[in-house]
Amino acid sequence: MDPTPDGFFCDNGRFGTLRREVFAASCSQSSCHSIQGAKGGLVLEGLLAYSQLVGVAAENTLARQAGLQRVRPGFPEESYLLQKLIGNPAEGEPDHLAEVGVSLSPEIIDFLRHWIADAATPSTPLDITLPLPLKGEQVVIPPFAVPPGSEVQRNFYFKLKNREEIHVNRIEFLYPPGSHHLNFFTSDAYSKPDGYFEDTFDGIPFALWPLRASSQRSRLDWKLPSGVAIKLSPFQQTLSQTHFVNIGPQISPIGGCASINLHSVDAAEVPMVLGTMFLQNNNVILPPQSETAWDFGVTLTRFRHNEVVKAAAATGHFHWRGKSFEIRRWDGLNKNDDGSPRSGEFERMGVENRLFFSDNWDEPPFVMFGDNGPEFPRGWGIVYRTVFVNNTDRVIPFGPHVEYQEHANAFLYFYPGPENGETFSFPLPSQQ
Repeated sequence: MDPTPDGFFCDNGRFGTLRREVFAASCSQSSCHSIQGAKGGLVLEGLLAYSQLVGVAAENTLARQAGLQRVRPGFPEESYLLQKLIGNPAEGEPDHLAEVGVSLSPEIIDFLRHWIADAATPSTPLDITLPLPLKGEQVVIPPFAVPPGSEVQRNFYFKLKNREEIHVNRIEFLYPPGSHHLNFFTSDAYSKPDGYFEDTFDGIPFALWPLRASSQRSRLDWKLPSGVAIKLSPFQQTLSQTHFVNIGPQISPIGGCASINLHSVDAAEVPMVLGTMFLQNNNVILPPQSETAWDFGVTLTRFRHNEVVKAAAATGHFHWRGKSFEIRRWDGLNKNDDGSPRSGEFERMGVENRLFFSDNWDEPPFVMFGDNGPEFPRGWGIVYRTVFVNNTDRVIPFGPHVEYQEHANAFLYFYPGPENGETFSFPLPSQQ
C-alpha cells in the first residue's frame, strides 16, 4: 500500500480514498457527521473516521442487539454502515445514511463493500487516531516498521501528564491489523524518558509493572463497571507493549502503531479498585501432528485475596495453532501442590461456570460483564483449557514467538482488587 520503505504516511490506500472522496464530500457536513454535529454519535470528519467506524458497535439499539458493528472487518453483511447505504436501515431510521450532499453511486458503494470484505484496513498510521478524552489521558505509540517475514514486539514508555491522582473507568485501544496483542502496564518503581522503546521478547516483571489492560482486538472500548476504576499516580509511568506479526497467516499492512485513551472520573465515583489476574501455562509443549488439551488455573486465595469478588472482564491468548480457549470459574477444591487445579477439575466445574470461550486465535473476544458480572465466592478462582492442533512435523514449545512457539495465557479483571494495584501473576517467578 505504501511504495516506499520509509514513507509511513503515504495516503494512497482505499480507506484514504473513502475518507477524502466520500466521507468529506457527502457525510461530514456540519449538521451530519462532523465533529460538531456527530449525528448518531458518529464522526466521519478528517482522520477520526477510521476510529469511529471499524470495530465499533452500531449506535442503533436494534442493530446493537443484533451484534452489528458500524464496520466489521471481513463481513460486509454485518457492517451497519453498508446496510444503511444500500437501504437496509434499522426500524425507525431513514432509508439512506447520506441525507445531505452528493448521493453515493453504486460504484462507490461497491468500493466500500470490497474494502470491508478485504479486512477494512487503514491506509496510513494517521488513521490510527482517537479523539482526545474529555477528561483523562492519551498515549500514542508512533509508527514503526514490521518487515515481511518478521515479528516485532515493542515496549514503548511514556509518562502521563496528570498532576494529580486520576481514576480511569474507561479504556480505549486502537491499532492496525497485524498486532497479536496490546498490553498496558504502569509502574511506580521505574522512570523512563518519554518515547524510549525496546524491541524485545523478554518477559515483563509484573511485580514492578502491574498490568492494567490487555486485548488482542484492534478496537477496544471497555467501560468498567460502575464504581470501579484504575488509580493512576501523578505523572504515572506507563509501558505499552505491542506485538506485530508479518509472517504466515498474519500480516501487518501498514506496520505497527497504536493509540490508547484513558478516560477518568472523579474519585468520589469509584469506591472500588480494579484487580488483574494473569495466568500463563508455560508447560505447553505440542507434539508433532497432534491435537492436545492443556488445563491450568489458580484461586484468588493463592494471592491472599480472600474477598468475594465479581468479574469485570475476561480474555484469553494463544497463537496460530490454537483451536479453542475456555475459562470457567473454579471452586478451588482439588489443587496440586503449586495451587493449580488437578486433572478433571475443568470438566467438574461444567459449562454453567463458563466465563469465556474463543475459537479465534487472531482477534479473540474481550468479554465485558458490565455491572452484573459473575460472582466469585471466597476461595474461588479460574480453571481454563486450551486446545491446540499442531499440523507440523516438529515440536512446538511454549514461548512468545507466534511463528514457532505457543501461548496459553488467561486474563481475569475483577473487583474489588488489591488497594496497592498489585497484579496477581501465576505461576509465581520462583515457580517459572
